[in-house]
Amino acid sequence: MLCALITVFLTVGFTVSSQELSETESAEKLCALGLFKGTDNGFELEKSADRSQMLVMLLRLLGEENAALSFEEQNPFSDRCWADSCIAYGYKKGLVNGVGNGLFGSFDTASVRQYCTMLLRAIGYGQEENLYENAPEIASCVLLCDIPDGDGVLTRGNMAYLSYRALGSKLYGSDRTLASKLIEEGTVSEKDYAGTLEKYGSATVMIYMIASDLESERSMATKDISEMLAADSNEKLNVLVQSGGTKVWNNDFLSDGAVERFEVKDGKANVLGKVENAQMCDSQTLCDFLTWGKEYAPADRYILVFWDHGMGTVGGFGKDKVSERAPMRLYEIKEGIEKAGIWFSVIGFDACLMATAESAFALKDCAGLLVSSEDITSYEGWHYTTFLNALSRNLSVPDMALSKLISDSHIMFSKSLTSNISVINLDGAEVLYGQLEKMGNGFLSRLVLDEQALGSFDGGYDQFDLAFLLRKAPDAKYALYAAQNMVIYSKNSSQKHDCFGIAIYIPQKRLGEYAAVKEDLTRCGYKKEYFNLFTAEA
Repeated sequence: MLCALITVFLTVGFTVSSQELSETESAEKLCALGLFKGTDNGFELEKSADRSQMLVMLLRLLGEENAALSFEEQNPFSDRCWADSCIAYGYKKGLVNGVGNGLFGSFDTASVRQYCTMLLRAIGYGQEENLYENAPEIASCVLLCDIPDGDGVLTRGNMAYLSYRALGSKLYGSDRTLASKLIEEGTVSEKDYAGTLEKYGSATVMIYMIASDLESERSMATKDISEMLAADSNEKLNVLVQSGGTKVWNNDFLSDGAVERFEVKDGKANVLGKVENAQMCDSQTLCDFLTWGKEYAPADRYILVFWDHGMGTVGGFGKDKVSERAPMRLYEIKEGIEKAGIWFSVIGFDACLMATAESAFALKDCAGLLVSSEDITSYEGWHYTTFLNALSRNLSVPDMALSKLISDSHIMFSKSLTSNISVINLDGAEVLYGQLEKMGNGFLSRLVLDEQALGSFDGGYDQFDLAFLLRKAPDAKYALYAAQNMVIYSKNSSQKHDCFGIAIYIPQKRLGEYAAVKEDLTRCGYKKEYFNLFTAEA
């Protein structure tokens, strides 16, 4: 099962979307893959790297070290060194240039800017204008990490960290990553790669199910619970559900109008009790459920799923038909999770319209991956049997493989021909935000003057496919790079072709709700300068 899931995983690429890896952890993982080597004194990550060492590391990362070592052309530079054949090879391949006066600068201390330039050339961004000058900024958008001091000294630790992040980056103009290329070419083995993955001895899935009219009118919550019950059991896999928000349940084990908690175990829904005086769209109710879930079923790994209607950034999440409380705003979801103090490897919205730049920013400190849909999607929702079976059979199934399985099975079992779903790497949320914020002066509003919002048949939700918009704006190229690298995987059904995978809120028609959205995003951490992107008035 592990090999099968690894193979599935590699078809969409490697991602480093986990809690931030340190330089040491990055070096250890690269070493396990045969891509980073230490000395008799260990990795010596605090030491500076010279330009020769930097080039050899790059060639190793590209799987071309052996070819470089056997390269017979002469080093064109006069400052010869131990890496002559590698320098000659790198120069011939266009990966590196000299420093002037016929010198390569073999023993010169390398800079972060120089290594970013090399990495970008290696993954296909060599055509960029002023690449060297802008390399740190471009690299931050491609590698989805902060690179604050491009002119700083490149340490071996910096080199390991940036190299490991590069493995998860898409090759220019492709959905294929550098890591998948290395594995396909045999530079890195699947077995070695599997050895670097997180190993989990237990997992807890928490499902926050606001059943609403989707249950009372369509029995959709009961259907999905039935799919959960049909999944294989594993004593180390815990599936906990908090249900509520509907006046009528179409099953014989949940109480109409009540908020209840139950555990899915051995094909049964074991009701653990009612939660009195709880409103499902209340941030504290969410926090209480998550806190209880961690105490009731502590695990090595946590996954969170939100189940109900999604109304995007403009409308929020959840329709509690019992309390009639307003839908949860993004800041309320963020606060509920953060107060519980749990980091989730995956957060998913089995809901419409929640795969947005705003959702990603709100949840960037709460999880590694976000799985959701940017437009209206199928009532059938996720296929829980497939999702939970994968976890039951392998508690360490990689986050990306699991998220892809959720996405593919959602489209496969959906009766709608216009469903969509995507997997978003939350590491890039702040980078994307920064690139957009600097555009200012009504930039986003100008891009949607003649565009139709997503969810238009349901009245429109003032959100638009971000990649589609940014492709119309050459001056926003770096923001486009960030968006493209954030969307690790995207799946559309047969008649849905206009969803790249991440949407963005831009006030257009529903201007009366702009003030509430602005307050919501401000509480999520947006600065006032960001709202200069819009021409709407609060």
